[in-house]
Amino acid sequence: MINQMLSVAVILYNPEQIGIEQVYVNIMSYAEFINKQYNGRVYLIDNSPLYSQERESYLKTIPGSFYYHNKNQGGIAGAQNFACNKAIQDGYEWIMTMDQDSNFEKEDLDYYLQLFTEWQLQDSSAKSFTPRVYFADGAIPTFTKLIRFKILSPIKRIILRQKNLQKAGTPVNMHDWKGPEIEYPTLFVPASANIINLKIWEQLGKFDESLIIDQVDNDFNIRLTDAGYKIIKFNKPAFSHYLGEKKFTIFNKHTPHYNSFRLYYIFRNHLIMINRYPKYQKEYKKILKYFIIENCIFNWKAISNIFLFLKAYKDYQYYVKQDANNK
Repeated sequence: MINQMLSVAVILYNPEQIGIEQVYVNIMSYAEFINKQYNGRVYLIDNSPLYSQERESYLKTIPGSFYYHNKNQGGIAGAQNFACNKAIQDGYEWIMTMDQDSNFEKEDLDYYLQLFTEWQLQDSSAKSFTPRVYFADGAIPTFTKLIRFKILSPIKRIILRQKNLQKAGTPVNMHDWKGPEIEYPTLFVPASANIINLKIWEQLGKFDESLIIDQVDNDFNIRLTDAGYKIIKFNKPAFSHYLGEKKFTIFNKHTPHYNSFRLYYIFRNHLIMINRYPKYQKEYKKILKYFIIENCIFNWKAISNIFLFLKAYKDYQYYVKQDANNK
């Protein structure tokens, strides 16, 4: 056992919507092992707008858990920052951030943490680790695929891949991996199942709470790699993540569905990232263009989404002006 080495932060948001029992099972797929093997606390940070005593009591039966109702202060970034601060106070060196709809199989978790333990000892510049993500609903999320291929002429390839999967009729097996076992340097990795070094998190200025929800992970990853540290991706161990509801849109086009709150921050924060990181401007412009086409043309809510984008653009301009005044 390695004492006080690894903790876990689980960000909750209205877990009853996907089933509190399922969320419990998801958390238990890694919490009990980490609590036993690493003496790891499991920080349950609840961003749900309304507090529920029943929810807290149920989830606090998870071994090693600490529950806090954050009331969505600072969005997902605020919840993650709270967990990281608490982990440092409790003496931890590393933290694994998890979404409520992600889970591990035991063999994958064992192997992932074995690789993490070995690599963090042998490479002092490796300060972030991630396993491969498998989307349990069989979806091909546009944003993730665009990021994965660095947006270099990706759109046709993604559409073809989507069509091929739909023709096949079954999702890819999560353990059917034929690529490299380890990837580095890498940059854009999801927040869920990401293990980060807490000293580096503090040194880099923590997660940016002004972003609220979208691009929080990518903003931190860019700052981490720009500071000379590595993100190591292990492709053999995988974790399952449920992407969420999908809806058919006009012209028989099948795309992810985002509520207005999430879509607003997707629009606004992509504009912020274009302004903030000029060397990734080309990639982010392609992502934003694709989101505009996907949601403002090929979508049953196209008209309202256009107004949403215009509001996001106006607020982005104000954000950049305020950010410049604060420097």
